[in-house]
Amino acid sequence: MGVWVVGNIGRERGKPWITIGVSYISYTSRWYFFDESVWLTLMVFCAGLTFDSFSKEWRRTPKKKKSFTRRLTVLFLCAILYCGLWSSYFYFNGKITDSNGDEIPVHEALHHFFTSPWWTDLKQSLYDTYVYAQHHGW
Repeated sequence: MGVWVVGNIGRERGKPWITIGVSYISYTSRWYFFDESVWLTLMVFCAGLTFDSFSKEWRRTPKKKKSFTRRLTVLFLCAILYCGLWSSYFYFNGKITDSNGDEIPVHEALHHFFTSPWWTDLKQSLYDTYVYAQHHGW
């Protein structure tokens, strides 16, 4: 599928079926070559050669340009997904070193922060400010 996706960039396109079939056939080379880099390289080379030789054709009509809002929406969703992946990586794998030199996982540190008296006092004072502003005006 990677060879097909990369092969469809630009002015050329092709169908993936022959490439997938050759990839499955050349995948059997893993029983002859035990080194993973050898049989994986052979499989990718065969798939690329097959796509280039038998499946690729010129794109006769240019692609229709997407609207600005659609492109912006796709870019925004990709940015959210990218930031979500990084933040979940740091949340589950990050460690914070405290003043004693002990390492604390980030998810435990955040849990302790949101249950700390400082946070509950801040939350209550912000709520009181909001209620005061609602009653007396902003």
